[in-house]
Amino acid sequence: MSSMVNELVTDNFDINVFDRAQYNEPGCDSHEWLLCPYKLTWDGDNYSISDEMADLNLVLTAEEAEALTLGWGPDLGGDMEESEDFWIDANSFKDTYKSIPKSVKDWLDFVTYNL
Repeated sequence: MSSMVNELVTDNFDINVFDRAQYNEPGCDSHEWLLCPYKLTWDGDNYSISDEMADLNLVLTAEEAEALTLGWGPDLGGDMEESEDFWIDANSFKDTYKSIPKSVKDWLDFVTYNL
């Protein structure tokens, strides 16, 4: 009988990509995109979300959100989806988004370093 042990993942993390303005006031004309990191664990078979790292949340500028095509579906030229709240792991984020601003790349590296 093998016992499963959750091991902290140290080279990837989950990101909740989230439009706080739309969450607080659905349908409003403003946007405030955040990248909210969460640690991941691996039990030998599956990844699970572990701890929220709210102190490392990144509030994006309008220019950063536009470069990432947040809120635009592929039919409008977006890289991912038009949802105002979704999850993606950091490695997939790097593979999916074609135009990641330097500040966001630096944040991805900083969070990974702090896992």
